[in-house]
Amino acid sequence: MELPLNFSLKRIVALTSGILMISLGALMLEIALTRLFSVMLAYHFVFIIVSVAILGLGIGAIFFRLVRAKIHPERSFSTLCKLSLIFALSTFIVTEFILKIPYTDFLIIYYVISFIPFFLVGVIFALVFDMFTEHSSKLYCASMFGSGIGSLAAVFFLNFFGANIMPMVGIISSVGALAFASCSKKRSMVASSLTAFLFFLAIFAAGLGGGYIGEINGGPTKTLFSVLKDPELRGRIARTYWSAYSRTDLVELGSSPDIKLIFNDGGAGMEMFRFDGENFDNLAHLRSTSAFFPFYFGRNENVLIIGPGGGKDVLIALMGGAKNIVAVEVNPDIVKIVREESDFNGGIYYRGDVRWVIDEGRSFVKRSNERYDVIMLMLIYIYRRREGSSGLLAHGELYFHC
Repeated sequence: MELPLNFSLKRIVALTSGILMISLGALMLEIALTRLFSVMLAYHFVFIIVSVAILGLGIGAIFFRLVRAKIHPERSFSTLCKLSLIFALSTFIVTEFILKIPYTDFLIIYYVISFIPFFLVGVIFALVFDMFTEHSSKLYCASMFGSGIGSLAAVFFLNFFGANIMPMVGIISSVGALAFASCSKKRSMVASSLTAFLFFLAIFAAGLGGGYIGEINGGPTKTLFSVLKDPELRGRIARTYWSAYSRTDLVELGSSPDIKLIFNDGGAGMEMFRFDGENFDNLAHLRSTSAFFPFYFGRNENVLIIGPGGGKDVLIALMGGAKNIVAVEVNPDIVKIVREESDFNGGIYYRGDVRWVIDEGRSFVKRSNERYDVIMLMLIYIYRRREGSSGLLAHGELYFHC
């Protein structure tokens, strides 16, 4: 391989390593913001972040063309290091801004602030491919490889570290800055990159104890936040789990100690009732609901429940005489919470007559060869406050009697 004058193999390794890490961090940030906005906003606003990321990359490239003449090729590595450090810091600032400001219906604010780090990445990419055109194939390969790793790493970190993925983006970006700094003529760049690396590492380590992201200011379309802000309900979050699938919260209600709610991405609450495992007397009101109606007819021994949530449908099926219940839940954290609350709910997910399956409902039904007497499927996912009432409107459900 013939290298240009004053361009050593060390510089090629530093350049490709740096662009790989920046690409990795940018993809992780995009996915992490999608997960964060899923808790705050209505679902149809969440994926605008994909368009914001693409817009940021494009505007960043245009900006670079406007200032191209002011950047000397000899200072390219120092400039890349500085931009990478600013990108790393911007991920921290953006996250803090989104979490700390009160929720506003003027959603463009969230997208404008989220635009900044992707704008910086656009400038970095444009600089790299403009200044080092002869190595564009290697750089493009490194960028694609980093993006691929980033998409997989985001799932891994969300599942194992939850919202603590945000400081990890800063760590990865700092490593990219360090790679660029290794070929910079300014030795201070190395010290700055190491300082940034240690800063984000400390934030990540601190977040392992209690989670980097705690309270979130969600919108009115998210029932979790309405419940927590309602003084009559006196709700409080008892436990929270983050994953690549969702954020799952267990909420205890001071106004109703016999009921707990489980929220998936801040959406509608799924009831979990106090149950001793045998006596249904305190649950007699469930017999008067439309949910119990199918159990007045025909055989009810084999029941399939798609989306059992906190176990309300399981209790109804047991009250209706079900002998064999298959409960299919797509979110493993819901199953985890229900099992952890066995002292409260009577261990309904540990019963011999209840078999739980972690799977997507439609996929499970398509692959299953079993026959059921009743199939229970929750339909409506939204809770709303009834004006002038301390209660919550019940959700609708659909039942099939076979």
